[in-house]
Amino acid sequence: MHDPERRDWYDKTGIEQTVPFIEQKAQGLLQTMFNMCIDKIGVEGILTFNVIKRTKELLKTELDATIEQKKKVIERKKALEKITKRIKHKNKLNAFALVIKHRIDQEDKKLKVISEQIEAVKIAQKMLKDYGFKFDIAKVMKTGSTWTLLAR
Repeated sequence: MHDPERRDWYDKTGIEQTVPFIEQKAQGLLQTMFNMCIDKIGVEGILTFNVIKRTKELLKTELDATIEQKKKVIERKKALEKITKRIKHKNKLNAFALVIKHRIDQEDKKLKVISEQIEAVKIAQKMLKDYGFKFDIAKVMKTGSTWTLLAR
């Protein structure tokens, strides 16, 4: 098992996961986005609302926001690293440097989580390409829905 999350899961449960963790995360993102659409439009609205297109838009928004978040974390980490170089201390135990080092470690952990999120969103976007939906044309014409009928 090369995937650390799958290895950790196996060590804890004794059960091997057949789907990689990142794909499970991507699938969870799709489920969350589909649920958000259904909650907003209601079950009846599904027949006339382009859930696939809206989910694609939501994933794009999520990706853009997560990339921006990653940039900010990288900037903070670089700033902390510059601070580390400026710290002068005569004794062996440097509390100030330890605090800054701890913060750098926290930023590294955030970067790992954010990078996984970016990867999961990209995988979810690829997965979404396999989806389609047959709209109720009569209902669309009756309600005058302005949503595009093409799901892709």
